[in-house]
Amino acid sequence: MLRKMLMRGLVTALFALILTQTNILNLTANASPLTVDISPTSGAVGTVIEVWGVADTFGGEIRVFWDDRFIGATTSNATGHYRIEIEAPESTKGTHIIRVWDITSGNNATKEFEVSPEIELTPTEGSPPAWGMFGRNVTIKGTGFNGFSSITVYFSAISVASTTTNDFGSFETSFRIPSMPNGTYTVEARDSGGNSATANFTIIPKIVTMPTSGSPFTPVRIFGSGFDANANVTATFNGFNITSFNKVSTDLSGTFIMEFYVPEVADGKYTIEATDSSGNSAEMSFLVPGPRLTVKPEKACATSIITVYGEGFDLHYPIVVTVNDTKTMTRIWTSLMTGEAFPDEYGRFELSFEFPASKPGIYNVTAERLLEFEEALVTEPVVWTLLTIVDASPLNVEVDVGTIHFPGEIAEFYIQTEANGTLVDASINRATLYYANGTQQVDLTANVETVSAGIYRIPYAIPGDASPGTYALIVEA
Repeated sequence: MLRKMLMRGLVTALFALILTQTNILNLTANASPLTVDISPTSGAVGTVIEVWGVADTFGGEIRVFWDDRFIGATTSNATGHYRIEIEAPESTKGTHIIRVWDITSGNNATKEFEVSPEIELTPTEGSPPAWGMFGRNVTIKGTGFNGFSSITVYFSAISVASTTTNDFGSFETSFRIPSMPNGTYTVEARDSGGNSATANFTIIPKIVTMPTSGSPFTPVRIFGSGFDANANVTATFNGFNITSFNKVSTDLSGTFIMEFYVPEVADGKYTIEATDSSGNSAEMSFLVPGPRLTVKPEKACATSIITVYGEGFDLHYPIVVTVNDTKTMTRIWTSLMTGEAFPDEYGRFELSFEFPASKPGIYNVTAERLLEFEEALVTEPVVWTLLTIVDASPLNVEVDVGTIHFPGEIAEFYIQTEANGTLVDASINRATLYYANGTQQVDLTANVETVSAGIYRIPYAIPGDASPGTYALIVEA
């Protein structure tokens, strides 16, 4: 009996082993040959290509190559089918081989993909559709050209840039938008083998003034470009017509120049707008009486990052920003340490710096014009603003409101502010008295009086009909 049981166990084990071997053979064997298909079969570098087919083996590794470059891998399913998406890599113009390898069987299959040239324009103002203003830089990137080939870039058939492709047929260069009338133009890149690609670019109107700020009756010149050719132009200053002699016209390139005097207006920021007879328009800001300087944040701790914004500056001169202690006028920082700022064509600049470690206080931030005088560089102050540096140490605030008060009484509440154990002046940002019922509150911020350094008093007349109860004074400093 034992012998029969052993034999039965042995037979059962062998049968299970045979079944297992049979299953393994079914998972790996496939009588069909390796196949591959792709879609699309042509396109530019970066085109997404779907690759699919039937492998020699089930559940086997499939590797995909572009010419001799490995670009992806996948696994065939239980029926031998596989599918993968790849991107056409950086390559020269022409036919390239997509090769699929079945790693288990060692077999491979191929398809051809045709790479075509393509260019992409990245103007300062935005993304495609490309557009921009006269004089601005435009970056042009090209792929799919001949390798190590000379490239010429044309803007409406006018040569504006040249460069050379790398070994994969790619290039990158830039050009300035030429002076042309408003409209859409063709940008073309062509290699020495005659391969080319095109993209559209739209020129839009633009105006700049010189100067960008000034007092009433200051003479100002407006330069306009990107308008229609031979078109009448009307210019306004905050809606007021300032067109010289009531008639200004553009030339064949869509440009014009006109002069006006700043009207007698209050200080502020105004809009100058120019519009041609076809409705194309451009505008810019003009400051009266002169340059303006702001800092963000206006209140900060030492070692904070401070950003200085300027507008209305003369674009012909670099700007040096300095920081001085208002009490001693000691200069503690200057942008000459890192480089001067240059106003853009609209008279604006932006400069950021780390405020040096200094004691709390009020500091003078000045924008100075950098001039050359008798072969030496000198600075001339233009405009200034204030920056407050506060102590980064924790501020301890204590409030004394007394213990018992009566209706009709003039109560006195006291506030004490200290840092590192020393009484210090602070800004009392909020003082609010909350009534006992919690539904009423009184803002006492305007009642705060300074007694001495770090000591403040708040007088408050308690109403005669005040309800009995516990009141709360909340102070924020």
